[in-house]
Amino acid sequence: MYYDPPNHVVTMTQNQQLPYHVALDLTAEIAHAFGDVQLIPSTFLISPDGLITLKKTGNFDPAELKTLIETITKG
Repeated sequence: MYYDPPNHVVTMTQNQQLPYHVALDLTAEIAHAFGDVQLIPSTFLISPDGLITLKKTGNFDPAELKTLIETITKG
């Protein structure tokens, strides 16, 4: 989030060894573009045609997300 110091975000990402990219949104532009995101973590799954297929606030289960991705990409 725009209020999180970037060095804290980078350190947390490294310490947690997160298997995904974490965006730095210093101006809140991305948060506004995705419906005024207020809390983290927030996860979005965007379909190949550009639609938001999933919006989840809080922790997510990587296996569940993988299954959903496979379901969507199979058509």
